[in-house]
Amino acid sequence: MQAIFPFALLTTGHALMTALVVIQGLAGNQEVAADIALVQGAALALFFAFSANARSLILSAGSERTAAAFLKTRLILAVPLFLGVVTLSVTVSGVAFWFAVPLVLRRLCEWLSEVALSELERTGKRAFVLPFVILDIATWLFVAAALIWTPTHATTAMWIWAVVPLVICAVGCAGLVKRKLASHQNLDLLPHLGSSAVVGVTVYVFRLLIVLLVGKSAGGDLITAFAIGSLAGTIVGSVVGPSLVLHDHRSGAGLVRRVTLLLVFMLLAAAGITALATGLLGEGSVFLGKSTSFWWATVLSLVGGAVMVVAQILRLSLIQRPGGGSAFGADVTANVLVIAAIPFFYYLVGREALGATYLATSVGALLVYGASNLDLNMSDRARRLRESVLPLLYFLVLFPVFVQIESGLFRSTEFLFDSGGVISRLPVPLSVIACFAGLIVLGRFEAARFAFGFIFFAFVAMLVSGTLTTVDDELAQQSKLILTAQFLLPMFAMAFGQMAGAIRISVERVARAFLSVLLLIVPIQLLVSWMSGISVLRPDLGAFSVYQHLQYVPAVLGAAYVFCAFVLWDRSRTDRRIVFLLGPVIGIYAAASGSMLAIAVVVTGLGLRAIAPAAREGRAQLIALAVASTIALGAYNTIAEPDYLSAKVTTTDSGEVSLLNFSARIPIWRHYSSGITESVSAFLIGHQHQPDRERFPSAHNYYLDLLYNFGFVGLLPVLAVILLTLVLCWRYRATIIARPPLLGLAFAVAFTVLLDNSFKVGLRQPYPGMFTFFMWGLLMAQLRHLGSSDGRSAIRNHD
Repeated sequence: MQAIFPFALLTTGHALMTALVVIQGLAGNQEVAADIALVQGAALALFFAFSANARSLILSAGSERTAAAFLKTRLILAVPLFLGVVTLSVTVSGVAFWFAVPLVLRRLCEWLSEVALSELERTGKRAFVLPFVILDIATWLFVAAALIWTPTHATTAMWIWAVVPLVICAVGCAGLVKRKLASHQNLDLLPHLGSSAVVGVTVYVFRLLIVLLVGKSAGGDLITAFAIGSLAGTIVGSVVGPSLVLHDHRSGAGLVRRVTLLLVFMLLAAAGITALATGLLGEGSVFLGKSTSFWWATVLSLVGGAVMVVAQILRLSLIQRPGGGSAFGADVTANVLVIAAIPFFYYLVGREALGATYLATSVGALLVYGASNLDLNMSDRARRLRESVLPLLYFLVLFPVFVQIESGLFRSTEFLFDSGGVISRLPVPLSVIACFAGLIVLGRFEAARFAFGFIFFAFVAMLVSGTLTTVDDELAQQSKLILTAQFLLPMFAMAFGQMAGAIRISVERVARAFLSVLLLIVPIQLLVSWMSGISVLRPDLGAFSVYQHLQYVPAVLGAAYVFCAFVLWDRSRTDRRIVFLLGPVIGIYAAASGSMLAIAVVVTGLGLRAIAPAAREGRAQLIALAVASTIALGAYNTIAEPDYLSAKVTTTDSGEVSLLNFSARIPIWRHYSSGITESVSAFLIGHQHQPDRERFPSAHNYYLDLLYNFGFVGLLPVLAVILLTLVLCWRYRATIIARPPLLGLAFAVAFTVLLDNSFKVGLRQPYPGMFTFFMWGLLMAQLRHLGSSDGRSAIRNHD
């Protein structure tokens, strides 16, 4: 214990700034508190983003070369990052320049000193610690007092406090520079950089979004309440936690457990006392200049702080586990979801809901980090038991059942249901719950590092372009952050797909779950429609209704059926008979939907299956399946009233045949294209506002939509993943063609990603987006297996 806490005290800079936010907020300086919090968030977005979990890695290192490598990197990045944080603080967050610069300098000095202090702690050199701790706290008290009572002296106090960390670590840095700064050390820092980056960026966006939603004064109050609750979690995560975990790894003394229990008890006790006092005061009362809503937010934040303490210990255990570790995937899941959730909390429940956001964040972090730790320590029997739940989650990914927050299960007879932009009326598919439950159930976040990398870079790209296009426009910033959340949410299904794909025979299990959905939904929806006396699909099935049942859902179910035909055809005679009998029904279903894309995926997919490799005795039956399904589709369209295909096709006077749907979308595509190419800025970072929804409710093209709103910068991560997928598919084309399940998976992904989203915006819609990204992640996992197999074969051949 004596070897731990002196150095922990020296790394309290972030905690001290958080405490400064609390003091200013409680003193009635809400706007000052908000400004400090925004500068601190901007510093986290860049300085912490490039910290790469340095403290944990240095403490667990075997030599000082690790510290030297970190120090050298930070010296190179110091000036550009300093300028970047100042820019974020002043231009985006609206903090005064004179106020922001010394605070940013303070964070820069702490960032540089962290390396030397961590190395000094690793080697146990602590003779000079106490005097500098006293100096640091004394100057901090000067700043806190000056901001409250003598604002004219605040700038001077802030500049003095800013440079204290450099004085503190001068001796340690000097020795490190002399001995090892010139040495070369190769560190695998990429996962750790991503891990710290997502945490830092999310904290900044979290605070910025709170201020944008409720204003700087009210936002300062909320951030103060959050800071009170998060202070313990901050100290554990960045100050004493790394030392405690390292101490336990070395000695096995159980110190982490005892300190964690003590902090949790203290925080819960503080929450209970605050709740009791607030309840006694009654609604409308004011204490220390703060309303009861502030104190209830503080109560929830203190409970969240207790939860976050445990979550931070679990996170540090991931990073410092023997043999090296990373929390990148878990960090992306736990933090990016915060940004996606805040607008929904706000617009669903109202301003009061924001008081619970830190608690919700803490619970999410605990679930994610806990699941990741559980996966690492799980027995084989427990793993098998856990994986037995997965077929149900695969089933729910495709199952087109939706819920509304205001009324529960979605039931509507409207063929084109409009939520009116009200989140509580928006039908949310069960696939959203299934995908995020799958992430927690599996907990194999490192197995989906590729997917999480994609999500993180997409998040950063959209955030950068959105920030640059909405400077000085708070409403536009708010709208752009909400749109970012809408684009990001379905992407998490890729991580679930990649995790699931790491499990043996996962593709077959997914296909069987999908086939169960098709057998349940398709015949029933057709029968209900016919019993109603109409030939077009009805949205309501009695117990529930299918949202977007004429466009998005039929194309998804058609792609799922083709996937099942590829995967299950050669598995058994029973599977073959079920797939064969269902084929004509799927053809009729596609025709009844009137969806040209659903028709296209069934016809082309079954045609490809007929010529793809198959067992010899199954070839004629595959051809019969393709023919029977196509005939059923065409025959139903002929006898149906109206004739859907004919209604969508027209012949001009010159004899030219054109699709009405396609023709109607050309003006929309032209509008979006002209907007994208109107200037270099519009092409690179997009537009400040979305097009008028009355005239252009949809771009009818996901890529045009993304390009218009976030520019080429926002589109680049998606294009990069598409290109990488194509390259890998081309590299392993012989293997893909020879394996029908893999070919069917590749076809389903190619159809939904490249064709379907060229005519719709399915990748930003929850139901089709979750399905498509899940299948995409499953494909990437299979391609990764092929790469690993090739690698092992090459090694064997070489031997």
